[in-house]
Amino acid sequence: MKTLFVLWALAQTGTSTAPPDGDAPPFTDAQLDWLESMKEQLREEAQSSGGGAPASAPSGVSASALELKAEAYTKWLFRNNTSQGCVTYGNPHPSGDNFAGDNGACPELALTIIGRPTAKIEGSFRIQSRYGQQFADYFENGDLRDIPDASSESLGQNHSAPLQLRGIYVRVAQPVPYVDWFLAGSSDLGMFDPFTVGRVRFIERFNAKGLFLQTSLGEYAKLLLARIALSKLYGTANYNSLEDPLLTNPFWARDAVYAFSLGTLPALADRFSLTVNGSVVLDEEADRDDPDAPGSTNTNDPQDGITAAAPRFLGMNGSVTANLTGFDAFRAKLILALSHNAPSEEYVSNIALGGLGFSNVVYDTNTDLAAIGRFELVDLFGEGSALKLEYFNIGANFNAVVGSRREEDVLLTDGFLEGGQLPTLNLANELIDFNDKFYESCVGWHGGTLVAETTGDFLDFTAEGTFLTYNTNLQDRNMDLYPGFGGFTGYTDTQLFSYANTNDRGRDPRTVYARNQDRLSAIGMAKVRLKPDLWRGAEINLKLKYIFDKDGRDADLEEDDYQGNLLMGDLNLGGQLLDQLSGNVGLSLDSWSEDGRSGTYAGGRANFVDYRTLRLRPYLGFRYSLGALSAGYHLELVTKNVTTSDPVLDASIGPVIRSVGWIAAQF
Repeated sequence: MKTLFVLWALAQTGTSTAPPDGDAPPFTDAQLDWLESMKEQLREEAQSSGGGAPASAPSGVSASALELKAEAYTKWLFRNNTSQGCVTYGNPHPSGDNFAGDNGACPELALTIIGRPTAKIEGSFRIQSRYGQQFADYFENGDLRDIPDASSESLGQNHSAPLQLRGIYVRVAQPVPYVDWFLAGSSDLGMFDPFTVGRVRFIERFNAKGLFLQTSLGEYAKLLLARIALSKLYGTANYNSLEDPLLTNPFWARDAVYAFSLGTLPALADRFSLTVNGSVVLDEEADRDDPDAPGSTNTNDPQDGITAAAPRFLGMNGSVTANLTGFDAFRAKLILALSHNAPSEEYVSNIALGGLGFSNVVYDTNTDLAAIGRFELVDLFGEGSALKLEYFNIGANFNAVVGSRREEDVLLTDGFLEGGQLPTLNLANELIDFNDKFYESCVGWHGGTLVAETTGDFLDFTAEGTFLTYNTNLQDRNMDLYPGFGGFTGYTDTQLFSYANTNDRGRDPRTVYARNQDRLSAIGMAKVRLKPDLWRGAEINLKLKYIFDKDGRDADLEEDDYQGNLLMGDLNLGGQLLDQLSGNVGLSLDSWSEDGRSGTYAGGRANFVDYRTLRLRPYLGFRYSLGALSAGYHLELVTKNVTTSDPVLDASIGPVIRSVGWIAAQF
């Protein structure tokens, strides 16, 4: 029953549009942490499942059980502006979308069916409504356009709340000798790692499709093989659109990711584990010289009914992860990774050239390495304490094209933006609400982090120091090959963030590459949690972070040098108001001093402006839980004042009043 419950609970967390790092229903943070730990425990205990069916039916559970689960979910957004929609940051497609905005009341329905006709066979699917419908749209029929574009509105579907089939799979335990399990259909891709094939982000969980097979090499190792359909979302180059002016068949259904994972089992070494992951991304197009290719101008050769394919993009990634655990006094982890990306100039256009836009690959064949080493001393300063040291070195051209895009974190540091750091250019900072954290690319990062922490009945304390320079430091980089935005911005305000241009699709809010860069940074962070016996469930949380960021940019000029001194602080108090209701109230205060934050080289002369930013954000929140019903509400006010060395650029924003609320019921 434990396995069934955790599978049920995890399925519920995947039915909402809200990511888990925001106010994600239907569980509290503590419940989500418990589910994550239980999920890892189940993975270790049930090697035969690994995403597949159990080898035999659990005791007392009928092998022919049919489970039916449902969730009704509604989210409210409010802000004192004129935008309308169900999610704050939508899809920055040039044609726009019909669901992004700050004012909306949007319902969802999810229905999941799981069937087990025998002890070794399991099948499941989920029907999920799309979150474009709003309460105000109940009596409307949609806005059909003469020419369809990228939005459902153009098809007249913007108010219909269409149901979508998701999460369909069939899995079989021990289908033939020497095979532990086989799965055909949907998976969250969580069996690999962020450096090769990453877990699918929360709102798309279990939407990836593929064929998966796991076998055990005796009692000492397990091997997983997979062929995964390559989503157009990963794009490889110019978002998988066909750039050849003649050919008409882009072979989307043929494009695939081929992956494997080989890991040791405790029978080989109970205190040491080794995992090797690998992936090959193959994006093919029809060979324009083949007369069978639609659109080919080759009329000299006879057609033979066979269409030759040419690689439009080839990507290869591999990683080796060594974990040393089982010792009372210390733990250690080492990750070594390699990436190779090769776009074809014959079949791919250069989206970076002239457009200053986002592309999730460098328009050049390149190979690079990444390394992370982490060492942890346990109970060094007493019970509940730890000292952690990490070294990281991510190559300037390392890129996990189909690696994790969100909701993973490969580095120990709190980082610049707190959401997490990932070794890819293909981040997912779209389709999120204002209270969700932004993720940042750590491509090119090189440095180290030291963290000291302790936990106790009254006090939890964490302190971090990080120093990093950048493998991307370079003069006169060819920006026709590297994606960038052509600007010279400093720290990105993700609280009041707007997309830089319509080609942006989830980039690092501070672009990874620049024509001239000579940058180094330091991060200091401390957070304290007090648990005094002052009121029921009392918590007092204080977090302070200081960032020093320096970039010499053009080495031959001093006028364009950037230096940022960035201070962020947050204080909040929380407690249990009723048996079913908890709440918190807090205040964030941010002060940024940035010399040479942005400017131009117009007329051959560097002209850069200094910025001083003060941002104030008081907020409050509530969480409610009553059996199968959960709800939450977050309200905040934001003001921001900017003074510059050019008074024309001074700005005062706010007060912005905004909130997000949700209610979910399982039945």
